[in-house]
Amino acid sequence: MKCTIVGAAVLALGLTASMAVAEDLPGGGMTGQDVASWLQSQGYRAEIQKADNGRPKVASATQGTSFYVHFYDCKDDRCASIQFTAGFSTNGAYSVEKANDWNAANRWITASMDKDNDPWISQDVDLSPGGTYELLNDELKVWSDSVGRFMKTINR
Repeated sequence: MKCTIVGAAVLALGLTASMAVAEDLPGGGMTGQDVASWLQSQGYRAEIQKADNGRPKVASATQGTSFYVHFYDCKDDRCASIQFTAGFSTNGAYSVEKANDWNAANRWITASMDKDNDPWISQDVDLSPGGTYELLNDELKVWSDSVGRFMKTINR
């Protein structure tokens, strides 16, 4: 019995040691530079720009489509949440009904229409309190995959 307990403890220690530890996001959220550096580390282009509200925004692209990262819940230059957005010119070929159908079938990415009746999609991502780069990478994958699926709905 003693041998079994010791063996189990050694096995548990070995498994714990081999598990990767997820890297925490910076406390209080991320800066525009943090997000740009993270996107670049994932193989994306990232250009820091200024949004109309004075906060940074980061321009990037996935699936051949440009998108932006907007910053929210900011204190000083650290922001506790971000939003991925992408807009598409459809010359009136996309409708509110299609956007509603998309929203009913897709949990994480929402579609809306702008003043020109062109569709936009967005995804909100909380960065603080707590979070890891592993989770952020997963959110980016969801975004990228969803952009590809959305482009199929607008025949691109």
